[in-house]
Amino acid sequence: MDQKKLREALDHSLQLWGVNTNSREHNQFRKRIQKHGIDLTLPSGAYYDEEDLSFEDLRKQTFPNNIQDAYELCLATDLKMCSDFFSDFEDKLSINCYPEPYIRSGISSYRVREAFKGIHTRDLDPLHRFTFRKVPNQEFYYQDWFVDTNKDSEMGTFMEAWWTCHAIYNESCFHCNCRKSLRWKGGLGAAWMDLICIECKSIYELKTKATMEKIEAVYRHNNINSGSFADYCDIEHSKKNGHPKMFLVLLPRNFTYNRAHKKCYPVFISEIDEIKPRLWEESFRLGKEFISLKSQTSLKLNTKKRWFELPLAKKVNNYDTRKRVYIEHFGNDVYNKLSEQFSSVTKNEEPTPMMTKSPKQEDIAAKPMMIKSTKHEDIVASLANLKIHDDAEDWDNIYDSD
Repeated sequence: MDQKKLREALDHSLQLWGVNTNSREHNQFRKRIQKHGIDLTLPSGAYYDEEDLSFEDLRKQTFPNNIQDAYELCLATDLKMCSDFFSDFEDKLSINCYPEPYIRSGISSYRVREAFKGIHTRDLDPLHRFTFRKVPNQEFYYQDWFVDTNKDSEMGTFMEAWWTCHAIYNESCFHCNCRKSLRWKGGLGAAWMDLICIECKSIYELKTKATMEKIEAVYRHNNINSGSFADYCDIEHSKKNGHPKMFLVLLPRNFTYNRAHKKCYPVFISEIDEIKPRLWEESFRLGKEFISLKSQTSLKLNTKKRWFELPLAKKVNNYDTRKRVYIEHFGNDVYNKLSEQFSSVTKNEEPTPMMTKSPKQEDIAAKPMMIKSTKHEDIVASLANLKIHDDAEDWDNIYDSD
């Protein structure tokens, strides 16, 4: 990406967050963001571990050929490669929608989103809106796996394991059509490289979405929020590895029916066109030398194909698998200590493969919405509370009925 496009992308993201040129503090932050984004695209600015990607090692790789072991490996790899601490944040606004307060209303103009109307500008300021704290990795993963259950990330990990398991043993490389050439490079240490072809060196990045409607929206708007921009730049800098193609794979987390009326997950694939930087909550953690930037991906829509159909997975006890992997990595004492610490949150949870289910339509209808105010912003907030988010999905939709 040339510097002009990069500056435009960062400026747009800054505007969505409300970082403007009206204050000295905002101006200083804008300059720092612009400089950091440009530095990442330069070889001298790469935060890259110069470890060669050995395709010979990948050739020898043996990935599990069943979902139980594949899921366990994906979980264990994340723990093995994670840092000692994670950054957690609290949003003072607690708005149940997009975190960016502004939306583009013209070529160069922006307006406040409906959900943020009525909130004072100083409270929208992202430089003072978030509070951050460091969380030890054992606490972070305990919360993620056993307290805040049934989230997008957890179902995404399961689907990544199943997609990888199936693709490696049953599918050819989409680009070169070589069979038995796909290898797993997933986990926290392999951003943008869930699968790699050892023959043509093409890269496959998987993104899961709740439904086919969500996937259709990605193609309709031709943008998808993606991972670390710094990690993407690392791949661009390592030209010696010669990756000719980067593909984005989209997979629904809820099954659909194919033409033979069989349940399946249609796997869609497109070549990546452009990856631009964007700000997210962690970008506003001041005092940190390295500024965290996420990315936004656009696709070459004329390359969109239906790659293959992923069958439903055999049933796995997700809770027991997570618990076993967690204890093997952190130890039983840590697990018991955190279980006691979070007992008031987790005491009513059932350790079953299907942790929660989507609200049924009749359940929603049985609970009338109570609107205490007729103000526009209060009505909008009440309506937002009725939204069924992606994380309110049914684990039953993942498994084969056999």
